[in-house]
Amino acid sequence: MKVIDLIKICKGAPYVRIIAGNRDGEILAGGYAATYELSGLDSELTPYFDALVLEFFARFETRHKKYNELGLLPPYRPDITAQYEFAEIKQTLYYDIIVEG
Repeated sequence: MKVIDLIKICKGAPYVRIIAGNRDGEILAGGYAATYELSGLDSELTPYFDALVLEFFARFETRHKKYNELGLLPPYRPDITAQYEFAEIKQTLYYDIIVEG
């Protein structure tokens, strides 16, 4: 299966990360799967549409919303609004697509 095939069936999905399978998990690109429907080929995922999918994961990221003040690790994308907020914690769902490369 190619990345574009997976994105087409993940309509309305949360944030998607394209990760290199043989480069120690290097993140190659990120964006919303809905971007395919909304802006077509303007997505930063576009260069990887033809890449072969090796694995697919849904991963939750849980971070303290005052991570900066407390000296904690930042979230992968601090600019993304959390899907859920619990007092001091935010949680975001990512779909990780591991590709050849």
